[in-house]
Amino acid sequence: MTAITPLAATQHAFCAWLTEPDEDRASALARGLNLGPALVVYQNNYRVALIEALRETCSRAVLWLGNAAFEAAAARYIDACPPSSWTIDAYGADFADSLRSTDAVAADLAAIDRAVGNAFVAADAVTADADSLADVDWEVAVIRHVPSLEALEIATNADAIWLALVAEETVVPH
Repeated sequence: MTAITPLAATQHAFCAWLTEPDEDRASALARGLNLGPALVVYQNNYRVALIEALRETCSRAVLWLGNAAFEAAAARYIDACPPSSWTIDAYGADFADSLRSTDAVAADLAAIDRAVGNAFVAADAVTADADSLADVDWEVAVIRHVPSLEALEIATNADAIWLALVAEETVVPH
């Protein structure tokens, strides 16, 4: 078994403090780190960066919910689901699911926003031109979806709302 170094122990304690949603437990963890009141700056930057990442990814859900309601939903999500990837753009993959119990339209808008964003970073598909199609043995040919295809189950009229928000039309929530 490998012993934990003092640096590794401090890093683990810092991460536990940073992601602790309960203020009393976070305060106790902060005292254990013995870094003083300046430590709060890191927790604030962590939360702001994650809220902004969610805001960027789910911009139509922000428009639908309004800033205050979105930030409250984002804060609840951050407390429940700390990042697990090394890249911030992967954060919030299931944020839409967390919105479903409070606002189904916002959840669907967030899912659509996420899918559109994913389409831009998906692997490129090999294109087929007319000449290459002439040589295909159609008895054994396999057609595959493009890597960016994402089928969403939308339970509301969020698709129409999403298009209206993209067109900057006035949409009245609820």
